Amino acid sequence: MEKLMNSIFFSALASIILVSCNERGTTINETDGGDITYITDVFSEDDVIIEDIKGEIDSGLPKKLPFTIERENEGEPLSNEEIISFTKKLMNFYKKVEFGKWVNRISHGVHKSTGYPDYMIWWHDVDPIKKGDTVIWHHSTRGGAHNPAIPTSKILGQMIAGYLLTGDEDMKHIAEQYMKGVVAWMKGMVFDKNDPYQFVMARNIITFNHSYIIEGNKKKEVDYKDWYYPYEEWNAHRFEYKNNPYWGNIWVTNMRSKDDVPHIYRATAYIIYLEELAKDEDLRKVAEEAHYYMRGFTKDIVDSGYYIRTKDKYGKIYIPKEDLASFVTYEFMDPYAECNAKLATTLIAYSDPRGINCKKGGINSYEEVAVKNHYYNLEIVSNFHLDSQLFSIIKRQDRYAKSLTQGIIERIDTYLSQVDTEFKNQKSFKGDMATYLIKAAAQGVPLKNSEARLIHKQYSLAIDDYLQWPYWDLWDPKIPDGQYPYDPYSENGHVAIEDMFFVFEYCFSYFRAENGAKFVDCEIVRDKSKW
Repeated sequence: MEKLMNSIFFSALASIILVSCNERGTTINETDGGDITYITDVFSEDDVIIEDIKGEIDSGLPKKLPFTIERENEGEPLSNEEIISFTKKLMNFYKKVEFGKWVNRISHGVHKSTGYPDYMIWWHDVDPIKKGDTVIWHHSTRGGAHNPAIPTSKILGQMIAGYLLTGDEDMKHIAEQYMKGVVAWMKGMVFDKNDPYQFVMARNIITFNHSYIIEGNKKKEVDYKDWYYPYEEWNAHRFEYKNNPYWGNIWVTNMRSKDDVPHIYRATAYIIYLEELAKDEDLRKVAEEAHYYMRGFTKDIVDSGYYIRTKDKYGKIYIPKEDLASFVTYEFMDPYAECNAKLATTLIAYSDPRGINCKKGGINSYEEVAVKNHYYNLEIVSNFHLDSQLFSIIKRQDRYAKSLTQGIIERIDTYLSQVDTEFKNQKSFKGDMATYLIKAAAQGVPLKNSEARLIHKQYSLAIDDYLQWPYWDLWDPKIPDGQYPYDPYSENGHVAIEDMFFVFEYCFSYFRAENGAKFVDCEIVRDKSKW
């Protein structure tokens, strides 16, 4: 993970990684002072190139929750009036700030007008600069956008679900462009036309400056120039690929870490449903390609012994030594350490658990250490748990899915019991839990009345915060020239802006719990005229 574990493990981990590689029969070649472990003699082109995967996919996705989970309730139930009021407040916020159009405004990658393959993602470390009637999206010298896949994937799932619910054209466009963005992270990592490894994912890719017109005749420029230089950090290297077969001369940031992966996996579940349900043939083809590439990505992880491989500046493939690229490093602490991540990966890749059984998938000793070491890790481990359960449902591993659902309930109960102890200094914790509860409810977890009220409170406070933000449309003549923030931030830590519309996933879901506390009116969510 991005924040390394306690230093007492470091020396032991280095030897464990090498031993585990050798136990798989892998030849390890040390180069560059031992900083990189190159893998040879094991992975052939046939191992990572998927020639035909469509035949492996079960026809017809599940359309109902295959089990019932009961849960003891507590707290005062929300009245129907409270539920309707909350739903209208949330959806009116979407409408008032033109959320879909705003996402299109801030997102970019390569526009179709360039003639190159188009895609968009949600960035960070980008400063929009207004100059007259033009907004320039300047990639700043700070940071380097190591984790744009987190907000991109979150929004992708929400927009797919929202489109399938409402048919909204803005949501459709975002879904299409963000799916292409997921694919672009892999296509951009292709060294040249002879590179056999098509499914290795970059942290980001940096293409070329260009300008174009968006909705409302708004002039938009993308400025990547300050990212056209190499660097090497412990968790990522940036370098130039001059002969990429898709975009030509591009810059690549390597070492896709597992931080973003649980969110990419969740979005993949909605991509799979879009592939089956979308009425638009072109959109289905984009979903089919995204699904194809995600199966290739996950197959590469499984076939590599549950390591996320990357490439160097010469296009050579290798396994990073850092734990950010491993789902097995901490099994010396607990054999189930990252079982949820392994199970979800395997199910996406092969539609079969291949003997992996995470039981309830609950909090283990590895997770306890990781989260205590850095709160950032809580979202990673808890969302991999959601993924393992969701793909167990989708791949019809019903016995696994029910057990994992019970584990999610126990995880929620444990986390919420710690609200005034371990997590008392994390101002975003209650908002993070409100978001987690919505996602869990979309996957069959019955909510308690107290949890429904937590969702209402945190989301309502977040809406109040975001309605005060004045930069939803930087092309507004009332906004003077200058540099502005990329997206709004809830200073009070209620709910992140990219988490605001998981109700689309909840209301779309075939698996949402019907026997828990109600918190949103899905009929209103489905009907844009009621927003």
